[in-house]
Amino acid sequence: MRAILTTQEAAQRLGVSTRRVIALIEAGRLPASRFGKAYAIQEADLAIVADRPTGRPAKYTAGEPDYSLRAFLPEVRQAMERNGAGLVDVRSPQEYTGEVLAPPD
Repeated sequence: MRAILTTQEAAQRLGVSTRRVIALIEAGRLPASRFGKAYAIQEADLAIVADRPTGRPAKYTAGEPDYSLRAFLPEVRQAMERNGAGLVDVRSPQEYTGEVLAPPD
């Protein structure tokens, strides 16, 4: 027989708060059945969220762009005309078609 857990029991086993378990359920990340105001969670379903990262996601605020590092098209064209140089596309065929967004590691 499969064990049925309350949100409190699931929270204890996962090492999180009851509110976090409810949030996982409401986000559709943890399956559960609702009975009135309570949820019933299959013990085996805890494995679905057991390996999630702990804590809140980091907040990152990007700084202002450093335009001195960027080459803009008019500047590139001027440099090409001055030096009589051309451009070479070094992307792979898969990158060129958009099949691959970046070269593999």
